[in-house]
Amino acid sequence: MIKKIKITILLLIFTIIIFISNYSLAVNFATTVGTENYAAFGTEAITTTNLTYTAAQYYEDMGYYGTKKLVDPSYLLLVSNLVGKVQLFCTHGSVDSISYKSYTGITTLETHMEGSYEMIGVPDVARSMWKNNTALVTYIACNTAGENGEYSYDSLACKTVSDGGVRLSLGFTTEVPYGVSEKWSERYHSKLKQGAGVWDSMDYANSDPYFAIWAVMDKRDIRKCCLFKDEFTDENLVINKYINSELNSISDTYSIDLRKDENILKSKIAIKENADDAIAEYLSKYDSNFNIKDYEIGRSSCCTVSIDKNKEEKQIDYIYLGFKLGDFYTNKGYVAKVENGNVIAIYDNMKDSIKNNDILLDREKFYVSNNSINLMKMKENILSQSKLENVSIEEDVKYYYDIENDKKYVIIPVRSEVDDGNGGKDLLVDTVTYEI
Repeated sequence: MIKKIKITILLLIFTIIIFISNYSLAVNFATTVGTENYAAFGTEAITTTNLTYTAAQYYEDMGYYGTKKLVDPSYLLLVSNLVGKVQLFCTHGSVDSISYKSYTGITTLETHMEGSYEMIGVPDVARSMWKNNTALVTYIACNTAGENGEYSYDSLACKTVSDGGVRLSLGFTTEVPYGVSEKWSERYHSKLKQGAGVWDSMDYANSDPYFAIWAVMDKRDIRKCCLFKDEFTDENLVINKYINSELNSISDTYSIDLRKDENILKSKIAIKENADDAIAEYLSKYDSNFNIKDYEIGRSSCCTVSIDKNKEEKQIDYIYLGFKLGDFYTNKGYVAKVENGNVIAIYDNMKDSIKNNDILLDREKFYVSNNSINLMKMKENILSQSKLENVSIEEDVKYYYDIENDKKYVIIPVRSEVDDGNGGKDLLVDTVTYEI
């Protein structure tokens, strides 16, 4: 116990020294932190270096020269870069923490040793770096805003604002498959670079067809991501420094609509009874070949929560119509946006080339019974390679077809247990994907 106290005191001393030396540089750079081949919270290791480096380039293009690109940093290296004006963390996460393969992470608790992990505490160490300095922290990591589709005031994303002093913090309320998160991040950061605000960029990313298929396969009507804000910050804060040069104060710069994908809805539709029926009716007129039986419907939403007012201020609901070929889901379809009881937009992700593609003429090859799939062997491989406790394979296996690359995949959900840091166990669900 005495040893742990001494280690914690030393960590705090180092933190103070680093803070003094780096604070004056904070406004000039952003920070992106990824991981490589890290399997702490599931059977499938993730590597987020590509996402991390791509996001860093976007931040550089937005005026954050010298943006730090970190992969599994040490405690001291991570702490020293928490002064960045804009920060991104992409790794394994939970409601109250994120962690890296380098045995460090960020937690809603105070700075402490958690087993072998040197955890940076939001209320003390992180706050000393963030408060009155950091404009935006984005966590592309599972459950960092809550769980089971519900945001939590005890979540890492929320505490980043309420206890850490950051102006805006974005996180997810469900698991985030890496393939989805990479596509989501690309759309999110591309819109931030073009000058859209944080809320509009999040909205744009949520209508990504990859994000849509995730919601369709999930089959839960749940909120996927949440943006927490302080009392004085607009949720549509523009972080591109070439457009908004007043990031140290409250800005009068507001987001503009920079969407390039076409909104095929010419005027909003008032929802009288059933939004699904209203959308299907409109699409039947838009595309003479549209058949609702070819689509699976998924739902999601995103919201803004004001910490100081302790209430949800803004919400958009999404209805995804995911195109399905036999037993295989695809990343094509339509995304409808619903706000204040009206369908305000419908985006066409089908593409004319897909609508006329020859694959639609041979649907038989998209039934599992007509494909050579050794599901038993795949499951045996997962169980034999896992290093976690009480690993089990769920029955709800999904099949996915990548139309552009003409590749089929099987997605297998896996349950396992890990230590919760308090002497108990956490139940975690991950997915393993095999090309077939």
